[in-house]
Amino acid sequence: MKKVFKTMALVAAVATAVGVSSCASEDPATARNVSELPTTTVTGLVSMIQNANTNDGNAVPASGRTVTVEISNSALFGSGSGVWTGTGTTDSNGEYSIEVPVPANGNSASVSVRVSFVDTYTYQTGNTPATQRRLWQSVSGNSANARQGEVAHVSPNIIPLGSGTPYEVQ
Repeated sequence: MKKVFKTMALVAAVATAVGVSSCASEDPATARNVSELPTTTVTGLVSMIQNANTNDGNAVPASGRTVTVEISNSALFGSGSGVWTGTGTTDSNGEYSIEVPVPANGNSASVSVRVSFVDTYTYQTGNTPATQRRLWQSVSGNSANARQGEVAHVSPNIIPLGSGTPYEVQ
């Protein structure tokens, strides 16, 4: 019984050694760990368009809002599913800056930026003020290509959902 156990332990040790040595020969350019990839910066200005129906230029900086950046794993590694997600917060001027991974092979990766939040909207109904919550979301087309050594700029506009009027959030 001891002999069988020792033989099994020896086989396990050899298998582990072979597995470790085969990992060591992997090409570093094909790293699957995001933390090993080079990085670049995605920056932008987030503006709130107060009336989405007219888009009259009445935009104000969206300060203190969370910005989400997504890059597909297939763009980062050449294959795979899922996405890498990073977040940042806009400053008092609506500006943000987020460090993101980029492919190690020098290719660019498409980054998608989105912003959404709920706020409280107060308006008059006759002589009575009323309050509603409304959902704001970035409009489409908020993407850019990111590459090592280059800063990518994405400046999303965000609008209230519900055709530009206050949108009731349950």
